[in-house]
Amino acid sequence: MFQEDSEKYVCVNKYYGRSLGVDGFKQTLHQFLHNGFELRKDLLDPIIEKLKDLHRHVQSHDTYRFYSSSLLIMYDASSHTDHMGKDLGNDKACAGGNLVDVRMIDFAHSTHSGFQNDTTVHIGPDQGYLFGLKNLIDVFTDMRWFVK
Repeated sequence: MFQEDSEKYVCVNKYYGRSLGVDGFKQTLHQFLHNGFELRKDLLDPIIEKLKDLHRHVQSHDTYRFYSSSLLIMYDASSHTDHMGKDLGNDKACAGGNLVDVRMIDFAHSTHSGFQNDTTVHIGPDQGYLFGLKNLIDVFTDMRWFVK
């Protein structure tokens, strides 16, 4: 995460998240959207919409299971302010979905009924994955309302 105030990156490894509780997870998401000067609240709605779209998409796929997959949430920090210091955060073209991308990654353990002779019968969409997405949507939604 790039911090504009110090012009440095904050880096954590993949094991960092395993030690977090609920409050630590929420604080880490807050830090992810904080550029050192302010919380990028302009990104909350686009992130929430991308997550809701993904939820609808996963819900429409019967028999798929996304074991140990991950979500990659990215945003373009440089688009918030141009090099002349002009704030672009209120521009709908900049504050929209083009700033944000949400992708499912790490499919090594994903499967679906009939995949490579998998004998396990998977019925319906992946409820565990949907549960996680719903909770992540709720965390970002709460951040929108409870952050000053």
